[in-house]
Amino acid sequence: MVDADITWDEPLIVEDDVWVAHNVVILPSCKFMAAALDATLWWELDTPELRRLVQSQGDMVNNPSVAALEAWRRNQPISA
Repeated sequence: MVDADITWDEPLIVEDDVWVAHNVVILPSCKFMAAALDATLWWELDTPELRRLVQSQGDMVNNPSVAALEAWRRNQPISA
């Protein structure tokens, strides 16, 4: 039995087009979820490109931020 409801000072903000997978646990420390990762189109990279991305931008891959992802995407060649 819970003695009192748990309340948080800051709400969790989930922006449009955010995909949350099955069985995901969103921790209380998470305050913002955005679909910025979709803008990278990472799934269109072939295996060697994806490997280079992880090797050269490991911090961005493991701890993405909107600013880092947008900067990375701006520096990518435009595909025909």
